[in-house]
Amino acid sequence: MSATEKPHASTGPLPRAVADAYVDELIALDPITGTYLGVAESNSRLPDTSPEGQEALARLARATLTRLDEAERRPGADSEAERRC
Repeated sequence: MSATEKPHASTGPLPRAVADAYVDELIALDPITGTYLGVAESNSRLPDTSPEGQEALARLARATLTRLDEAERRPGADSEAERRC
């Protein structure tokens, strides 16, 4: 293994689970997205449009990209079920 390659992580979520968690967290931060996706609990709430709320969305995006990067290295990440996600 070269110095730039990272070893495969054998534990942790696969890409599909990371994506599912992202949607759940996104809906919590942006209920309008939840409404568009048909989540009834989101209908009576509005997102935080303050700078802090926008930063929370940015943090979620960055964290999700990091988790996806890690998840793509895991065994099974390239399985047919994961590709259909």
